[in-house]
Amino acid sequence: AAEGWDGDCYAVYYRESDGALVLAWRIVWDTPADAEEFVDTCVTFAEKRFGHAADLSEDARMCWSGDDHLCLAWGLADTTIVLGPNATTVEPVMAVIRTP
Repeated sequence: AAEGWDGDCYAVYYRESDGALVLAWRIVWDTPADAEEFVDTCVTFAEKRFGHAADLSEDARMCWSGDDHLCLAWGLADTTIVLGPNATTVEPVMAVIRTP
């Protein structure tokens, strides 16, 4: 699923008040087909990790909740993954990262 990778960046955020960690990872792909292949692989991974289908599935975004919260969003040739302790922590990070 990493074939077609054209670059990425990531950041780890730490909230001192409660020790929460959030990982945000944005990847750019060579082609839309490469991005789609990665999205398919991420969905398979998340469904196995959380043991269920996405809790939220809309146009180009899916999220899973369990012991933590994972969101995956994608554009034509890019993907964004944000993983953190809960939706309340992950959603604002995802909103900022996915803003063009």
